[in-house]
Amino acid sequence: MSKPTFRKLGLVVLFISMTMIFARCSQKNNAGSNGNNSTGINYTAGTFSYVYNKSLKTACIECHVPDADQKGAKLDFTSQDTAYQSLLGNTVLGINSVGQCGALRIVEPGRPSSSYLLGMNVPSYRVDNFGDVTGCTPLNTHLTPPYLSDEEQNSIVSWIQSGAQNN
Repeated sequence: MSKPTFRKLGLVVLFISMTMIFARCSQKNNAGSNGNNSTGINYTAGTFSYVYNKSLKTACIECHVPDADQKGAKLDFTSQDTAYQSLLGNTVLGINSVGQCGALRIVEPGRPSSSYLLGMNVPSYRVDNFGDVTGCTPLNTHLTPPYLSDEEQNSIVSWIQSGAQNN
C-alpha cells in the first residue's frame, strides 16, 4: 500500500472512532432526560429522589429552609432527608389558608386528594372542601408562574399514589 492509501485509511479510522465517541456521549446526555443529575445518577420519575432533585431542590428551596421568611408552611428542603421528614411529618396547622384545613397532612401517603402539597401545587387538586374538609381551600400562591411543570406535577402525584416512600 502506498502512503496516500495509509493516510486515507487512517482518516477513515479516525472518523469512525470520533463518531463512536460522540454517539456514546450523546447517549449519556439523552439518558438524563428522566432525571440524571451532574453525577450521572438516574432518578426515576415518581420516586422521592426525582421529586426532591427535580422539583423541591430547584424550585422550592429558596423559601423552604430553616429561618426563611416563610408565610406558610415551615418546611425544610435543605436535604432530601429533611425534606421527606418535613413533608410527611407536618400538618397544615398554622398555615393561613382559606377555611379550616387544620389537621390535613402535607403529604398523605397513598391519598393524593388528601395531600395538601398537591392542593397548593397542582391546579386540578385545588378545590373547595379539599380533602373532604368543609371550608378548606388550599392557597393558590404556588399556582402562579414560575410553577412546577406538568412532568413534575405528575411525578409528585405518582409518588404520593405509590405510598410516598423515601426512595
